[in-house]
Amino acid sequence: MKNMQHILFVFLIIQAIATDLFGQASVTVHHDRCVTFKVLGLYANSLYIEGLGNALGGKHFMNLSRDGIWEVTTPPIEPGFHYYQLVIDSVAVNFPGQPTYFGWGKETSGLEIPDDNLEFYLPHRTPHGDVSAKWYHSKTTNTIRKALIYTPPGYHVDLNLRFPVLYLQHGAGENEMAWVYQGKANFIMDNLISSGQAIPMIIVMDNGYAAIPGSENPERPSREDNDFEGLLLNDLIPVIDHNFRTIRDREYRALAGLSMGGAQAIRIGFSNLDLFGSIGVLSSYPGNFDVQSVYRAYDLNEELGLLWLGYGKEDKRYSKGLDFHHELRKEGIEHIWYECEGGHVWQVWRKHLYDLAKHLFK
Repeated sequence: MKNMQHILFVFLIIQAIATDLFGQASVTVHHDRCVTFKVLGLYANSLYIEGLGNALGGKHFMNLSRDGIWEVTTPPIEPGFHYYQLVIDSVAVNFPGQPTYFGWGKETSGLEIPDDNLEFYLPHRTPHGDVSAKWYHSKTTNTIRKALIYTPPGYHVDLNLRFPVLYLQHGAGENEMAWVYQGKANFIMDNLISSGQAIPMIIVMDNGYAAIPGSENPERPSREDNDFEGLLLNDLIPVIDHNFRTIRDREYRALAGLSMGGAQAIRIGFSNLDLFGSIGVLSSYPGNFDVQSVYRAYDLNEELGLLWLGYGKEDKRYSKGLDFHHELRKEGIEHIWYECEGGHVWQVWRKHLYDLAKHLFK
């Protein structure tokens, strides 16, 4: 009973916050990258802002002023995208009135800290491509699914043109929306294509969780119940080739992903080199990938138009990725190695896509 009362109490606090701060900025990002959070919290014992996944420098406890406003200003925050939550008397909630993004397996508050030195992922006065949703029935999962499709500028102008396709996957706990909303993939590609640094291409972004019928947890299936490979090969690629003006040739079809999506790119890409001519691995453990056996089965330098590996140097996966890079080099397998400052964060993956796209289909 006490727990129910506490939950109701917190709900009422959240309602009060949403009502009393409506129209008032409750999150302010300052020029020095410090962030001020303000909420109206009546009768709460403590409030704090907590970054998820080492974001925002951890926990920031809020102080209560005489006029009933809880407030805290953080130290300078690293540029990029950060997940966070508001904790009211040990109950974590999304920050009211602020944008949420699907991350950590649920809708989660997110915050963008501008980088004064980087503009490649921002919208500019250039021709823009379109992002659309393609709904389709999957025989693999026996469900209706949605993929996001980026079509480049000019796609709807010359209807005789066909385009190469990049299948681009998200990481664990996220979904098909992540590369657009968190990653800014469409703006990255608009800017690269406009400047002539990347060729126009279609990008397909689908949910990497593809639960087979009867799975215990359809939203987040176990590895044994997740048949994303079957969905990609038997459902998604045919749907995209049928509904969009693709170049239906392995040399013009690439598979890439970050973290979990990178592991899928390694496993599925190297197992289906008859379908994929390029593979991109972003901040992912190589897993049990056997370079020598694959190298013996294929002449990879002939089969692959591009093998691209990228890692942030503060990512715990960096050392394994570096070992993978050295092993590939030892076997004489041509590839591109890209490293940058940063950890397992979107600011790193934006840089990864920016470099990867420059090399695709050339």
